[in-house]
Amino acid sequence: MIRSAPTQGTRDESQAAAAPGRGTPQLVLLAVVLLACLAAWQHLGRSGLVTVRSDGTGYYEYLPAILQYRDPWLQRLDQRPVNEPTATRANNTVLLPDGRRLIKYPIGTAMLWLPFYVAAHGVAALTERYPADSYSPPYMAAVSVAAATYLLLGVAMLGRFLRQTVGDGPAVLACALLVFGTNLFHYATYDASFSHVYGFALSSALVLLLGRLRARPTLDWALAGLAFGLLVSVRPTHAVAGPGLLHLLRRRRLGSARALMLAGAGAAAGLAPQLAYNLCAAGSPLLSVYGLRGETFAHAGRPWVLEVLLQPQHHGLLFWSPVLVAAAAALVWRALVPRHDMDRAGAVVIGLQTLVIASWWQPGFGASFGHRGFVDFYPFLALPLAQALVWIGSRSRPVRAACGVLLGLAVAVSLGWMLSYWHGLLPSVAPSGLDAWRALRHWFAA
Repeated sequence: MIRSAPTQGTRDESQAAAAPGRGTPQLVLLAVVLLACLAAWQHLGRSGLVTVRSDGTGYYEYLPAILQYRDPWLQRLDQRPVNEPTATRANNTVLLPDGRRLIKYPIGTAMLWLPFYVAAHGVAALTERYPADSYSPPYMAAVSVAAATYLLLGVAMLGRFLRQTVGDGPAVLACALLVFGTNLFHYATYDASFSHVYGFALSSALVLLLGRLRARPTLDWALAGLAFGLLVSVRPTHAVAGPGLLHLLRRRRLGSARALMLAGAGAAAGLAPQLAYNLCAAGSPLLSVYGLRGETFAHAGRPWVLEVLLQPQHHGLLFWSPVLVAAAAALVWRALVPRHDMDRAGAVVIGLQTLVIASWWQPGFGASFGHRGFVDFYPFLALPLAQALVWIGSRSRPVRAACGVLLGLAVAVSLGWMLSYWHGLLPSVAPSGLDAWRALRHWFAA
């Protein structure tokens, strides 16, 4: 296990940790992640898996509807090429009395796909090998490339923040554990059209920018606001990060009027497309299509906290990603005994997100590998995970060896379950502990 001395989160220590020439391990990790994505694409391509499907169809629908078919209300949905039956695509919408359909999912993910979509459209139009219809292979490949790109950007930004905080070794190892020891890699490859890896990248940007904020107004304030606005556009409930961020600003005594105006302008820019869509659709910028469908916080009176954290049937976070047990323990400990500005802010964000998920009408979020509701906020678990690694590195050799073995097993188990899910050996809905055991037995007995 890598040794590194814990820090106090001060500026001097951050600068010392980010000494020049120390980024090679991070580059190696990014190369490994990229190679893993390439291998996953090859494997999934042979299986015939359609990239944009299920919830992803709803997120993607904005691009062809608005940019190519000039049909923002999906009134001519049955006249387009399909990658899923029209009935399935219509299920991702709400039908208004005047015949217009509103897309159920927020627009943020489509905004992040936009440059990749434009590139795919150009490739299809110029080569003429595939139809430029928004659904042919170049467009599907563009979504896969986008997911891998945002994964790499998220890991790079998160790694940079952690290097400035705990040093190279724990930073790189914590990022590697998040990618391969949780369901993050799954949502960057197999379910690349879901919103979660994009939320992860935005949260990573937010964490990095928050660490760079100073009292005087700078571009970082506007960028932090933009990242937050886009994060909320990806999933509106991500606004729960707001109280944690305000706690951080208050703790660091930041936030002049000009700085907050810059942050507000950035957030408004990130939210503007969604607010404009809502305004055109319903005459009000504040609209919840989920609410129109009756999908609400039905368990707010009794949130299913233990279920979404521990029970396999509800995709319990710590059950399916056991490496995060160390992060959760460190998160609680550092919230009680904070040593870095982000300690309590991260605990507030993760705590509120847990309550939001546990209060939702479907706390397990339906079909999922692991609990996908937490993936977007994994960057807020990265620092406690790295702090746990620092603590392990300061223990005796036997303790370091034992913890190393446990972490290795946790990663192996998570990867085994992921492959089981990919091969249909693990149910996507309500998997039991027995299902989990059978899946592991299949791989380790092979």
